[in-house]
Amino acid sequence: MSKLSLFSVVSMFMVLFTLTNQAHAQSMCVDMFKEDQSTALINKMVEVQNSDSTAEFKKIDQKIRNLEKRIRLYSELTGSETNRSMVEAESYTSKIKDQVRLGLTNKVVEKIGPLFKRYEVDIRFSQKLKAEISYLTKLQAGETSETKKNQIAALIKGKQAESNVLDKLIGQNYYRYITLKEALAQMSQSKVAIVSERAQEVLLELESLSTNHAATYGLKFEKMDAADVKLYVQSNIRTQHALLKKAAVDEFFLMLRLMTFSGPILNAVKSGIYKIPEQIVMGPFIVPARKVISEAFQVGFNAHLRSNYLEDIEMIIEANSPVEQYELLRSLNVKSERPDELIELFSRVVENTEEWEAIKSVALTKSTESDRAKLFYDRIMAADKRALEKDAFPMYYQEPGATAFGKLILGTYVGGYIGNKYLEAHPEVTQSFFDGLHTFTTMIHHLF
Repeated sequence: MSKLSLFSVVSMFMVLFTLTNQAHAQSMCVDMFKEDQSTALINKMVEVQNSDSTAEFKKIDQKIRNLEKRIRLYSELTGSETNRSMVEAESYTSKIKDQVRLGLTNKVVEKIGPLFKRYEVDIRFSQKLKAEISYLTKLQAGETSETKKNQIAALIKGKQAESNVLDKLIGQNYYRYITLKEALAQMSQSKVAIVSERAQEVLLELESLSTNHAATYGLKFEKMDAADVKLYVQSNIRTQHALLKKAAVDEFFLMLRLMTFSGPILNAVKSGIYKIPEQIVMGPFIVPARKVISEAFQVGFNAHLRSNYLEDIEMIIEANSPVEQYELLRSLNVKSERPDELIELFSRVVENTEEWEAIKSVALTKSTESDRAKLFYDRIMAADKRALEKDAFPMYYQEPGATAFGKLILGTYVGGYIGNKYLEAHPEVTQSFFDGLHTFTTMIHHLF
């Protein structure tokens, strides 16, 4: 038999085999579809849901990228390499640690209790909501009734909105919570027995608050360690967005403070304050204008100093020995906006008294080694003398917000009143100001 004839016979056999089995094959396909149609439909619905989630993920991810870009820009303008939200959280934590050491455990629980009782419970409840959303999505996919599908969709929407709110709060409060949590955990392991006991007492009280709060959600409270909390925040795009949004706002206001109170502007404002009359008449009142405006300026200037030098001072304090602290002070003082401003401020900070005396002792010893060291010692002593003539500077204990705000508002009002009166008497100054402003903005425009 030729190869062609053999090929023809095989081809005919295959055709006959296909025809005789076509009905059976169709039957099998129908049966398979009946068995898998529900699963296929569910998978299709989940695919659509995942597609929507992917689009939303990309949208939020782009916002995160924009925030990261903004934060880098602000950091370049301020020269700060430390996350401002973290710095402020650490400042707050330092006050709490002092109160724990002093045995003010009830006060500490009262202050940080609202944050601690909710934070981990919010994480657990958000996880629960996400699991429920996943279950409802699959249930909706397998539902044939449009009415029930719409009802389930409404449930999903409500739970998703609730989860989004929780994740936003988790992100916004992350730095303060995690800094406090790690600090208290470290204190609870302190070799100083009384410190360890007080920290453990605080942690037990906070856990009790969380347990009671979890019960209101129908949850059994389960403790999370710091690593678990960090993992949740880092793996959740909504918490990341909220965290970075807060960080961007903090960096922006830091930039404003530093730019507003930069050296040249500061000197101009201070020289202007001394030209303000001691008292002015505002309607039926005699107002101590210079004092009011000076105090408002000082509130802002203190915030500026705290923002500008807090990282440097903390770095010096954390050095291992007075010699290292001396060398760091000498190095970091170079970036002072005004001559030896960091040295003077370090001397004024009440929390640094012991370290400051040790640094001065090292400076005295080294002053005999070289003319340069002798010159730096003289500058230290001159800055120390200036610092003694000023009030102590509380690095962590700021003026109450209401008091500071009142001084700022009053100072701004009085300053505006004086400014308006001056411009009414000197209209040519207004035109000169706007001419200068126009020239400045034109110059900036040409730079870009």
